[in-house]
Amino acid sequence: MILDAVKIALCVFVLAILEVAATPQLTPFGGGPDLIVILVVALALWRGVEAAAVAGFAGGLLLDAITYEHL
Repeated sequence: MILDAVKIALCVFVLAILEVAATPQLTPFGGGPDLIVILVVALALWRGVEAAAVAGFAGGLLLDAITYEHL
């Protein structure tokens, strides 16, 4: 169970960095796919709603911290 939490935290961190750094360059208008939402949906299907909710909260908080936005 602890190993799953470490894997999920690593996925959230990597996808948040990728979402901010790489995905805006994929389209000409600066937008990109929301990778954290894809991870949250996959976690909800495979690991349960609780793991998905925690990962979604942590991912949203991390995205706000990376982009210097208000909560």
